[in-house]
Amino acid sequence: MNNLGESHSWMTYVEIPDLGSHDAKQTFTVSFGDSEGIISTNGSCCIYPFQFHFTVDWSYTGSECTERNVGAEIVDWKDENFNSDTLPHDLSAILISLDQLRISKDNEATFSKWHLDTLSNEIDLFRDLSSDGSCKIANLTLARLLIAKDMVSHGFPLMGKRIHSQEVLDLFDGLMKMDPPHSQYYKDEHSLVLMDQITSEKEELRKRCSHYRTPSSSSHAQYVCLRLNRLSLSRIGFFERLLWVQMLDLSHNEVRSIEGLEAMQLLCCLNLSNNKIRSFSALGPLRLIKSLRVLDISNNEIGAHSTDSTRYAWPSPLSHNTEEYMKDVEQTAHWEAILLFKGLILTQLDVKGNAVADESLQALLPRVLPTLKWLDRSVPTGYGSGRSCRFDEVWEAFFRLSSTARD
Repeated sequence: MNNLGESHSWMTYVEIPDLGSHDAKQTFTVSFGDSEGIISTNGSCCIYPFQFHFTVDWSYTGSECTERNVGAEIVDWKDENFNSDTLPHDLSAILISLDQLRISKDNEATFSKWHLDTLSNEIDLFRDLSSDGSCKIANLTLARLLIAKDMVSHGFPLMGKRIHSQEVLDLFDGLMKMDPPHSQYYKDEHSLVLMDQITSEKEELRKRCSHYRTPSSSSHAQYVCLRLNRLSLSRIGFFERLLWVQMLDLSHNEVRSIEGLEAMQLLCCLNLSNNKIRSFSALGPLRLIKSLRVLDISNNEIGAHSTDSTRYAWPSPLSHNTEEYMKDVEQTAHWEAILLFKGLILTQLDVKGNAVADESLQALLPRVLPTLKWLDRSVPTGYGSGRSCRFDEVWEAFFRLSSTARD
């Protein structure tokens, strides 16, 4: 849930105390009542009661991501370790998204022929205006109209083929060249359209899935990895369609923010290497993913840019005014790293290739993450010694300086 109280997903846990006494498959029913406080992404209130059913197959445990098997061996993200030809036959069941759920037809919102005709007429008009390729406003408006028509043509289909996706992508490509000062905005919109296209079409999504397997691998042999690497993505989204993903590869893109990724509560292995992440703070959503065990953030831009200290209302390690309070706390220089990694249970972490990855950070991380077995693909110094970072001193100093500043 974000600061505005919006959420793309809800999660609950079902505890089965004695699995042996239950059938291999069980059906669950989820019911929603009349709840005006729940508003869909298209702005409609949930004013009709509805329910949906799903079946859990307890016998399928091959892709289960547990603390035991994740920490058994190092994860290697090389291309040769991923094979789409060995995907399990029942992968289609995994790809079924809750976005396919529908309110009963009696209550389902419908769009009149007049609405669709109006959209079509507007599209034709702006196609004429943009025919010479020189009008930025016409091209941008046309792209938005095409996106809207894809959404409403079948009653807001969240999963299904996007008829106009390629045309919209071409329009944003042209806008990036036509209007360089705003190219980042067009790049972000292009990325979201591409993400929507990939995650809404089952066959397209299946093409991006691969089996993770190394020659010596055993515990990871059943992992299905969603590979969204090398797509030039600058913005990512639609995580509510990817709640089933346990292994995700977003490497070699242009990602700056991972906002929304916290919805993927089953995620245990994440590759964010070779992106444009500028600070540990940009990785804040990872603190909410308690299942995360493997993280690769190598070759980003962490530490290469100065921190905007004007965001802080009182002195803090990030506003460079803590010397008199924290002279004896060596972790001050890597305050953001401590805030990010404290509470995570990582067994493997890669940070090399970032400006911040100096010797002091290398020495600090094993103390912040006592569960860490591999740091930059090597056994960290002091592994197994039981040493941990003195967080009591850090927090005490921080709250002391905060109270003093407020007084």
